[in-house]
Amino acid sequence: VGRTTMPMAFCTLGGLAILAALYAAFYDPWYMARWSGYVLAGLVIEALYMLLSTGRLRLRSGSSAVTAAILVMTIPANMPAKPVLFALILAIVLARMPIARGGLHLNPALVGRLFLMIAYAEDIVGWILPGMDADAVTTATPIELYHAEEFTYSLRDLLMGRIGGSWEGLYDMVPGGPGEAFAPVILLVGVLLYWRGIVAWRTGVAFVVAFAASCAVMHEPVLFNVFSGAIVFSAVFIAGDPKTTPVSKGGQLAGGIIAGVVNAVIRKHTYYSEGIVFSFLIVCLLAPTLDRIALWLRSRWLQRRRLSVLN
Repeated sequence: VGRTTMPMAFCTLGGLAILAALYAAFYDPWYMARWSGYVLAGLVIEALYMLLSTGRLRLRSGSSAVTAAILVMTIPANMPAKPVLFALILAIVLARMPIARGGLHLNPALVGRLFLMIAYAEDIVGWILPGMDADAVTTATPIELYHAEEFTYSLRDLLMGRIGGSWEGLYDMVPGGPGEAFAPVILLVGVLLYWRGIVAWRTGVAFVVAFAASCAVMHEPVLFNVFSGAIVFSAVFIAGDPKTTPVSKGGQLAGGIIAGVVNAVIRKHTYYSEGIVFSFLIVCLLAPTLDRIALWLRSRWLQRRRLSVLN
C-alpha cells in the first residue's frame, strides 16, 4: 500500500506546493517556509505513529504530509503554531492513519479544522497579513465582507488572486486561507491530478454545480460565491479524495450534490460564511450508505434490462 500510495501523495503535494508558493509570492514571503515546516511535521507524526504501532520508524504512505498541507491552506496563514500542531496530531493519529483498517473514513484535514473551529474559535478567523496591527484595523476576506455587508468583490480580482485594499474605510481586505486564492491555478492542478488518476472528478463537479444552482435558487450571486472562499479548492482536494468520499459513480454524484446544497444553505442562513467542514463531513458519514443505494439501484436497473432482453 505504501509503495503505491506514496507517489500519489507526493504528486498531490507538488500541486499544493505551487499554490503555497503563489501565496508566498503575492502576500507573505515567509509562508512557504511555515507551510514546509507543517508538511514536515505531518511526516514526523506519521513516522512516530508507525514506530509506536509497529516498532519500526518508517513512513506508511506519506499521505500525512498531504493532510498537513491541505489543513494549513484552509486556515489563517499566521495562525499560532501550537493549535495547528495539536490539530495535525488529532487529524493524523485519529483520522488519517487508521483509515486503511476499514470502518468509517472521515477526511482528516476536515477533522483537524473542526477541532480548531471548536477549540480555537478566535484564532481560526484571525485573517490578517504580516505588518497589520490587529488592534487597529478590521479585516475581512471577500466572502466575509459579503456575509456582513452583501458587497461582492470584483470577480476579475478574485480570479487573479489580487485581493487587497480597503472597503469604504471600514475593512482592510485580505485573501483568507491560501487555498482560497488563485482559482484558475487550482483548477489546472486538479485537471493534472485527474489526468494522473490521483483525484476523482464526479464528486467535485457535482459539488460545484449543485452549489451554484442552490445559490441561484436563493438569489445569491453565483459566480462570486463559486470563486470566493474555498469552493474550488475543496472541489479538487476534498471532494476528489477517493478514500473519504463515495466510490460508486452514483454515490459520488449524490455526495457532491448533498455537499453543494448544504454548503450553500450554511453560507446563506447561518453564522458561518463558509460550510465546507460541515457539508463534506456529512458526505463522509453518508458515503457507505450512498454507495449501497447506488449499487442497489444499478443492480435493479440491470435486472430489468436483462428481463426486457429476454422478453
